[in-house]
Amino acid sequence: MEMNILVTGGAGFIGSHLVNTLANQGLKITVLDNFQKGKINNILNKRKSTENIKVIKIDITDNSTNLPDIIKRDDITLVYHLAAITSVHECENNREKAFKVNVEGTLKILEACIKATNNKVTLVFSSSAAVYGDIPAVAVTEEHECNPISFYGFTKLMAEELIKTYSTNYGLKSIILRIFNVFGRKDPEIEHAGVVDKFITNALTGEEIIIRGDGNQVRDFIHVDDVVSTLILASRYSERMNNPWSIFNIGSGRGLSINQLAEAVIKAANLRRERVTYFPAQKYDIKYSVADITKARKILGFSPRITPEEWINNRIKSGNIGKGGDV
Repeated sequence: MEMNILVTGGAGFIGSHLVNTLANQGLKITVLDNFQKGKINNILNKRKSTENIKVIKIDITDNSTNLPDIIKRDDITLVYHLAAITSVHECENNREKAFKVNVEGTLKILEACIKATNNKVTLVFSSSAAVYGDIPAVAVTEEHECNPISFYGFTKLMAEELIKTYSTNYGLKSIILRIFNVFGRKDPEIEHAGVVDKFITNALTGEEIIIRGDGNQVRDFIHVDDVVSTLILASRYSERMNNPWSIFNIGSGRGLSINQLAEAVIKAANLRRERVTYFPAQKYDIKYSVADITKARKILGFSPRITPEEWINNRIKSGNIGKGGDV
């Protein structure tokens, strides 16, 4: 059966990598993006041909947007819902907008899926490790209690609850991926892609490496290519899953402190330790966040391939500068 795919937020950081990977496999893709953050060139500039990619500039939260018609017209069978405000800082500063995009936008996608296709669509949703909040210094499993401390984490958890409700009550098949800290190659136009590439860019441009807090906070870093691989693995698993919904942690399964990350950049770039400057932590900064990926390994066949240290060494060696982002 031919698979037609819809990707919301398809011009963003993870979205554009996913779209290009799927397009290289010859699949037909419809991209929805409002282009407030993502850029069309993230897709078009990377391809010799775009005949199997349809790009629609659209705001999924706009009441005039007819999402069911788009899904029905393009005979969509798989939806990757990636559209969101992903910056923790932006969500804190504009909570109404964050709720509208991350929660109400998800609701509109869910409604469109069940109205357009009589439950023939599979939904893969990019959630976040932020739903867990601060956890003990152990790798967290999917069964761990969710207690987000940021508004961003709260919106992602609410979106998850909507998805579980629609899957249980209305027949939609869904997979939720709780993605940890993503790093990797991005074009300069993309605003947000994480602390790893921010540190690399600062090292290469002679700027200070800025750490918020004492640097002992621990994160689980996962490369964007590994995230894309898991998104695809999740869609394949949906064909054989028996439950209406399932949740997976997507990380490396390995913790790295921000100080250790900075040290790796300093060592690779042969810098002095004085280049690091510390600023006060923010109240919604999580101290410890590491994934237990046993479930994803066992069920999805997921295995992360690219480590932050490898990425740092390769980027520093190449001297290729890209725009960084926030933690």
